[in-house]
Amino acid sequence: MLLAFTWRTRAPSTTWIRYGRQCEQKRRSLLASDHYGHCSSIARKEQFHSSIPSNVEDPLSKKCSIATLTQPTIPSVGLAQDGGDLWDSPFGTLEAPDTTGGWSSPRIQSPEETNTNDHSEPDGNRQTRVERLDTFIDRHRTVLRRLGYTQANIEEWRNLVQTEQSNLFLESFRRATQQLDNEKQSSEKSIPWFVLLCVASRPVLAPSVVQALLAYLDSLSRQKGAGIRAYDADMATKLPQDDALIRKRLLWKTDHTWERLLSIEMVVLLEVYSHLISHARTSWPEILEATTISLLAWLPLTSPSKSSSWTTSLPRTRRLNDPLGQLDDFAALAFATNAVLKLLAQPCTSRTFKNSTLQEASQVRVVQYMASCSQPLDLNRTGYRGIASVQLMLRKTPNEIRWTELQSLSWPPWKYDRTAMDSCIGPEHGVSNALQALRRMREVGYRPAGWEHVATVYTGWDDDGSPTVQTRQYLGSFQEWQTEAIMWSARIRTTRTIREAWAAFQAYWDSGVKWRTTVCQSMLEKILLNIKREAHLKHQDEAGHKMTRKDLLPLQHDKKVYPGEVKEIWPSPPSSHLETYTRTAPPSLSDFLDLMEEHKVSLDNDALIHLLPMVTTWDDAHLLLNRQRPGITDRSPATLIDLFHSGDATSVTLASLLLKHLLQFPAKHKWSFPAAQMDLQLGPLRLNQVALSLTLGVIMSPLQFDLRLPMYLLAHLNKQAGLTKYHDRNEGNVVEQSGLVDVHKTFKDFAVEELSPFKAHLDRIAALRMVQQVVETVLRRQGSFGPQSVVDILTISFNAAQAAKDIAVNIEEHDPDDGQSRMESNTVKALIDQAEWCKMTIASTLRPTIFSMIQTDGPANTSSVGTYASTDRLVLPRLQVTPSPAILHAAIRCFGAADDFEGISQTIYFMQEYWPEIQAAMEQDRNGAKLLRRTLCATSLLLSVGSDGIRRDLTRQEVVELFLEKHMQQQSSAPEDVVEDVYKVVAVMDKEWGGWPLPMEVESYIMHRKDRVVMNKKKKKKRWYYS
Repeated sequence: MLLAFTWRTRAPSTTWIRYGRQCEQKRRSLLASDHYGHCSSIARKEQFHSSIPSNVEDPLSKKCSIATLTQPTIPSVGLAQDGGDLWDSPFGTLEAPDTTGGWSSPRIQSPEETNTNDHSEPDGNRQTRVERLDTFIDRHRTVLRRLGYTQANIEEWRNLVQTEQSNLFLESFRRATQQLDNEKQSSEKSIPWFVLLCVASRPVLAPSVVQALLAYLDSLSRQKGAGIRAYDADMATKLPQDDALIRKRLLWKTDHTWERLLSIEMVVLLEVYSHLISHARTSWPEILEATTISLLAWLPLTSPSKSSSWTTSLPRTRRLNDPLGQLDDFAALAFATNAVLKLLAQPCTSRTFKNSTLQEASQVRVVQYMASCSQPLDLNRTGYRGIASVQLMLRKTPNEIRWTELQSLSWPPWKYDRTAMDSCIGPEHGVSNALQALRRMREVGYRPAGWEHVATVYTGWDDDGSPTVQTRQYLGSFQEWQTEAIMWSARIRTTRTIREAWAAFQAYWDSGVKWRTTVCQSMLEKILLNIKREAHLKHQDEAGHKMTRKDLLPLQHDKKVYPGEVKEIWPSPPSSHLETYTRTAPPSLSDFLDLMEEHKVSLDNDALIHLLPMVTTWDDAHLLLNRQRPGITDRSPATLIDLFHSGDATSVTLASLLLKHLLQFPAKHKWSFPAAQMDLQLGPLRLNQVALSLTLGVIMSPLQFDLRLPMYLLAHLNKQAGLTKYHDRNEGNVVEQSGLVDVHKTFKDFAVEELSPFKAHLDRIAALRMVQQVVETVLRRQGSFGPQSVVDILTISFNAAQAAKDIAVNIEEHDPDDGQSRMESNTVKALIDQAEWCKMTIASTLRPTIFSMIQTDGPANTSSVGTYASTDRLVLPRLQVTPSPAILHAAIRCFGAADDFEGISQTIYFMQEYWPEIQAAMEQDRNGAKLLRRTLCATSLLLSVGSDGIRRDLTRQEVVELFLEKHMQQQSSAPEDVVEDVYKVVAVMDKEWGGWPLPMEVESYIMHRKDRVVMNKKKKKKRWYYS
């Protein structure tokens, strides 16, 4: 939904400017007083409200018209947070930098310019939080008993805040929700808010717990007399919490205006929902909109006029004046809603750009709420920036696409009329929604600051009016002194080719400013992406693939990809006349690192973690790491374990960085050292001491590590990195020096030479065992898996099932009378046991786990919500992970490879039941419709021939012949009832799915998949296998 119609607001009047100056003068005098740090928040509020002069006309008594929000407005928000830009306060802007460490806005690591004032002021009543939670509850046990809570309630809450089991959370919240719905009990006996805050502020929270907590809050908000009691809110403010986590999630507390605008009840409410929004962004983006709706329903219930502690703190003259009470309410609501817009603008952990549509839908709810108030609330600078940052992450609109198509290949990319009809297309087509938001912000009176100038570059226009390439980007907060460096970084990132980026960097070099990490990191991104592109083209050329102009462009699928929508580098223009001139050719990685060393610029750990996935070769990775962290690659695994044990955040980040580097090239390492935690055995298989097993040991141990480490491990196992290659199984040193499974220790009673041909198969089965351990560990710790991790799990399972099928085929073809290929019976039995375990695990363990990770735990609410303030039950998403066609295709292949036909049938039924959600996810994928048809083709193939369709010893043509033979004979490997059920579902969904695939379509599916060439070294013959 386009937000441009609700962005326009009115600038504060001169009366409010005078009033704001007086408020700021009073605030500065309070800050300078000796007793200010010791007075209570109530006393500070009394001083603030008593500072309003009696002869100043109340601006809220007037009704101001707004161009787009056609109801009366209240310009009170400009006082609290953005007045500094309007009346040139000596404090400047009151907004502190974003402490979330956005991946798209790297920090400028300059020791002499490190800001030591961030978050140095006391955070309300939460200066020190060292008390244990169980001790806190024990200390307030008498107070809770006096309030009417039983001893059983107190013990339940005590266990609740200490447990690590999600089942206990679910049981408590569901029981409390049922009591509220059935017994209609008073909210006085509800779970205290300090317990809710304690649960919500946990570092990791399972999606099922978030769902249960939101359902409880929804039921509580619909009770008679719903609200937050003053003593409950007071206990919540005294709750011990992690200050680092607070600074990361409670971004609105960087503006200390909340101390005099918000009631203590609203502060607690915003804290709880800030944590819930953070959990939604990291583990369940689909629930963002429901979380926002629930928060908006609670905001009026915690307004200052309904707060007993706030009301009694006001002077008598103010308590008797209703309009001034409304002033407090609207000022608090305006601050809260703009703070929510900022929280919703933070990027999601998984599928950052695809999930930006969910963030936009949540922000629409907030803006609608602001416009529907009796006196519409204003957007302040924070709100405008939140809206603009989300719009920057969205896909191009049709007008923006048209403008991009007409941009010339030269630089700057001015519009080039290809036909006479293009002359009617003006610069208005190049005005994106994000730029419209920034223009509305300037129209209402907010002077553009550094953030706005940088955002304008990403919208497609430089500050001098010349065009750039509109680029999808998340732009976090930063300080004004960082503007120049981040501006140059944006100019480099909004280029298309490596030469354009180098020209922008040379302009930065010529400006004479000191080199900064941010700008160098942006240039390194372009260099590494260009190296990756050249390596891809070289690989295609070696494979004999005929190159076309389309192959030179990145990621061309069913929908055309435009510059700025992907991070991949683009090729140089076909004509030298369009090439951008630079004094020197773009440097290599080594040359640019030399320049950085010459200018004394180094990268921090987060920057290295961001850049390492772009490195394609082992030499480049070593070069990058050794230049920035000398000696880091020489660290032993024992040293890594010590770094994890240290508990220091920097050490843990450094160890995680090195682990991710080792995972990227796992075949390059094999250690031997005494470490009990690394002596891993998965079932009967004992692992080699390689990077994969080292990472698994860290994940399964109680050590502190990067929470994204399990996802990195799954991604590399999906690429089969570090596993023995199939075409290397005859090499003499395979068993000794490579692979995941230690064959000598695993099968010490067997003849190792007999297992050498099956080393690659055992590695993939061991990878499935690793996946099983990782999934169990992450879910036990209330973690979750994103869509890409689900695809990784299914693909790893498919590889294991394919290896198990290959083992079965080789053993069936084994001739026991042949002396040259004779295998002992115990060796055959051991291999068969591993193959059978693989197929049984996929059908009995993996499939239920996958569907439990995708579906919500418990029945979804079916009633509808008319508006966000409605008394109807809150609608929660039915799925924790909305499966795209890529997930469905991977699931069909995985279950079919294991001959789990019930799994195929369950997947088809799942697609029918949740088709609206799947269709919405399909529209986000560029080749979603094509992947859906491939999913149906895979279903038809695997139902017909079963696991024979993925055999490695069959060529593609042989698979086609096998399928056509089964089709002509009307036979199938699956049971007849399963095939009939699948046919019926596809027939019902004929209009949506396009019907059952024809044999020709299935044949095309088999023959036109990505070729994987395996070279037979003896016959020197290439064969293409279906995989």
